[in-house]
Amino acid sequence: MEFRSTSVYLGKYKVKTSLLHYKVLVSKSSFRFKVARLSDNEEVPVVILAKDINSIGIDMLSTSAYMCLTLTRAGCSRIRTKIGMNKSSKYQFDCNSLKEEERRIFIFIDQVDMSLVQCIAVNTAAIRHKSTLEHQESTDLLRISKLSLEKSIHDIEHVLVQAAEKQSKKTEKILMQNFNYRKWSSFVTLFRDVKMTKSDFMEALDTVNCLGGLENFLHSIFWFEAVYLTEVDDYVRSLVCHSGCGGKAFLKCSNCRVARYCKEECQEEHFQEHGMECEEMKEERKRKKKQEFLEEVYPVEETGGVSYDFFISKLRSKMSHLLRVYLKIRYSPEQVNNNDGDDTNCHDQHENSEQQTKEGKLKNLSKRRPGV
Repeated sequence: MEFRSTSVYLGKYKVKTSLLHYKVLVSKSSFRFKVARLSDNEEVPVVILAKDINSIGIDMLSTSAYMCLTLTRAGCSRIRTKIGMNKSSKYQFDCNSLKEEERRIFIFIDQVDMSLVQCIAVNTAAIRHKSTLEHQESTDLLRISKLSLEKSIHDIEHVLVQAAEKQSKKTEKILMQNFNYRKWSSFVTLFRDVKMTKSDFMEALDTVNCLGGLENFLHSIFWFEAVYLTEVDDYVRSLVCHSGCGGKAFLKCSNCRVARYCKEECQEEHFQEHGMECEEMKEERKRKKKQEFLEEVYPVEETGGVSYDFFISKLRSKMSHLLRVYLKIRYSPEQVNNNDGDDTNCHDQHENSEQQTKEGKLKNLSKRRPGV
């Protein structure tokens, strides 16, 4: 069975990938994934055999699910050789170490479902030492392994889940469906723990000028693919002309900022009908925008005075702009000549987007560590 991982760590070395996720193949005898070799960045397959694993800890209960594999010395040595890791101890992945925390591999899981849980349970049955981690055990494991950012996200989301459980069942269901836990935890981690400023965030976001760059940016602030795709899907679904003509709607009512129209003629024809619902739609938008739940758990004073509304609105504004450019080109090719150079070159810039993002303020994110 194959599943997606949001990040993979060999000790403290975070495996690099050209995608937003890592493909991990799990079978009865092994775990398999690709790692960029340190010497030349060429991707090489890494195979972790069952005999290479001393013990495995599995956290499937939290919103930041992961597996922790503690390897034998032989297994650790073989992987170090495979990826060209020298004797330097900066990655804390050392086959000669007596400390178990220096022979661990963490595989963080994108989305957990029952089929994945059952598959992992069956395929790890032969491993003698296996445990299901409770929250405190999971937190301690991340702390000992010095994965500070991951521990921060894990703890924040645990607090949010506990707070959500005190809400009504309906509210809890909405929170889970909207992937809000990861959006909220990324916000708190950035502005409370990493202590990023509003200007740092905006400067980094300003460097993003195409969809490929946006994907890399969101990955760097801990969003996994499902969160990004949910936001994209919500935006694309909203691009329906409110008049009912079925056209792709890029114009928006300036008052309620909810109703969309594909052209001015549709808006004029629908003006009287929309006038009876405009104010109500405006109030509903404001109500949905408020994040009282998050502010009760993490007051704005704790996040450097930066609000979640600011954070998410700026991300959505950038996303909607880039998607709007892309969709206009796709559905109205004749408009390409009317766009400026940056927009029409979006696809050409995709290959350079990862480098462009790294040159922004977030390039040092991995070097900043929250207090633990």
